[in-house]
Amino acid sequence: MLGQTGANAAIVWLSLITCLAMFVVLAVYTWQQQPLAIAALIVFAAGSFAAEWGYRRWTGRTIKTTP
Repeated sequence: MLGQTGANAAIVWLSLITCLAMFVVLAVYTWQQQPLAIAALIVFAAGSFAAEWGYRRWTGRTIKTTP
């Protein structure tokens, strides 16, 4: 991706690490304040992946990547 876009690798990695760190902070805060919200997030995420899997299986579509 970096070669195709010409993005600065340091900035891309720094932004990725920052986003992951903020997600962890949000998850810890949510766990402390509303543990059931984490359970709901996990249930909805699992349901979304299951629905996507079923849809792709039903329609015969696949995820394709190009080199």
